[in-house]
Amino acid sequence: MIQELSAGDFVDMSIRKRFSSSCEGDRGTLESMSDRTKIKRRWWSCSQQTWLSAFSVFTGIALTALAGVMQTDPYRNWYKGAFRPWGLREYMEYYAAFAWLPLWMPTFAAGVSILFFQKRRRRGGGGKRLEKPYEYLLHSKWLPSATVLEIVAFVLITSAALSWLLLPTRRALIRGHWQWDSLRTWSGIAEAFGQGCVPLLAGLLLPADATESVLTFMNVTPERATGYHRWMGSGAFLLSAMHGVGYLPVLWKSHGGWEGLKLMLFSMATCHAKHKCIPAGLFALVVGLTFAFFARYAQRRVNWRRFRVLHVLGAPLFYLGAAAHWQKLIWYLVPGVALYMAKVAARIHQHCYTFQAAVSIGVSQEEERVLLHFKLPWLDAHSHVGQWVGVGSSAGWFPEIHPATLVTA
Repeated sequence: MIQELSAGDFVDMSIRKRFSSSCEGDRGTLESMSDRTKIKRRWWSCSQQTWLSAFSVFTGIALTALAGVMQTDPYRNWYKGAFRPWGLREYMEYYAAFAWLPLWMPTFAAGVSILFFQKRRRRGGGGKRLEKPYEYLLHSKWLPSATVLEIVAFVLITSAALSWLLLPTRRALIRGHWQWDSLRTWSGIAEAFGQGCVPLLAGLLLPADATESVLTFMNVTPERATGYHRWMGSGAFLLSAMHGVGYLPVLWKSHGGWEGLKLMLFSMATCHAKHKCIPAGLFALVVGLTFAFFARYAQRRVNWRRFRVLHVLGAPLFYLGAAAHWQKLIWYLVPGVALYMAKVAARIHQHCYTFQAAVSIGVSQEEERVLLHFKLPWLDAHSHVGQWVGVGSSAGWFPEIHPATLVTA
């Protein structure tokens, strides 16, 4: 059953109680159970949340540690010699082991747990379901509200990006003999800002329209997962902007002023196998600046459809420009893009569902909005009361999509 989100003021208190989620479970349901059943349900909910949170934190720490190790000198010396002669096979072996499987394996493990617990329940086999993640928000006067798990994730994400920024910066200073006015030093520092984007861009698509397995691995609801997407997107935008701006004085000084700068930015002189394509990087930067501006909260409130169109169209253009600028970025984007496309396939399948309105509850006297109930089929990643879901009309080429809220699941 779902109800339109805009009509939330007319939900009676018995339905509102279902939105609360904690280790103690729903009180109205527990009162009708025996003491033994109550204890089992409390134990299952608490233990499940504990294990899922521990799994998410442990996996996050492991991924952050791997990202940090990959920028150390001993690791770099090892992998450059271990995978010679660096043909297609060696590239596949290296990135599969150190970039793809670290993200795919925990997602696969979460998917197996969903298959074991929730699919049995759907077939009436008596299996338990994965409970909604416990989201106790910590409020601050100056900082946005966040859960403890989100704070830990923010620290880990920031640490991974900083390791790819600070360690290359250190190597650039060593190559430039710690002379800040050296052209080689400034070039290396500008390049380090671009390298700092890589962990953020690799994981940026994970919380964006994530599959149920990814959400279980992250132990977060789809609504809270957008916060991860905003954090990483903001960080990637900031670092990529500093990467592009930092190279401008380097190109100016090294190529003879304005004429040389125009040649490097607007010609194909650098677009060959042994050099980074600077015009493609400029294109990616301009696209990123454009859709990042319209992704701001104020712009989303002004025109949501414009934000949606620019974001959906701008993101692939940005990735194409960034990959054309530095071809190795493709290897790091593979796991996130693959999981994102899995969700796209699931959404296309869900668009094939059709259903009819079950009952019209009433009309608001103040806002003149109708409160409707619908009965939906089972939707992956939409199994918790309080989650959002889009309900659209199939009439015409451009169906209208209305936000709604799950009131039973």
